[in-house]
Amino acid sequence: WLAQLDCPTAIKECKLLFDKYITNSGVLGSNIFPDVAERTKQVVPTDLQLLTPQKSMALHACTNFCSTIFSQYATHQGNSLIMFYPGGHQSSPPIPGCIKYIFKDNGQILLAVQHQLPAGADAINSFQHYPYFPAHLYSAQMGEDLEVVHLEWVMCHYA
Repeated sequence: WLAQLDCPTAIKECKLLFDKYITNSGVLGSNIFPDVAERTKQVVPTDLQLLTPQKSMALHACTNFCSTIFSQYATHQGNSLIMFYPGGHQSSPPIPGCIKYIFKDNGQILLAVQHQLPAGADAINSFQHYPYFPAHLYSAQMGEDLEVVHLEWVMCHYA
């Protein structure tokens, strides 16, 4: 309906504002309203304290990197599941993880990610019959530890 010629201009402008400010398309909320990030700072969660020296910070619900939206698990489960190169080493195979927190440290947006655990030894690997299809089975459970992941280390989303 928004693409129709008879759609009121005011509605189209509302959609543009919604896309820009609410869905985080191309603009971070802290860049739109710099004082909002300062006012929304909170005490760093206990599990995140091991990864940053900050005592308080603003956690982000989502971020946009190279036209891909990444969300923390509490915001959108599908956009929180990522394959990433541990330590940024692209010579290592990517591993699956789930974004628990999105935060800014030294001006850089970072992800705090929990690894997805491997499938149990009793899991039936239905992909074994397709040696050229690089699929792997993993447990539905996440590890307890968090790892800092730079946005550049993310290969893709997964399901």
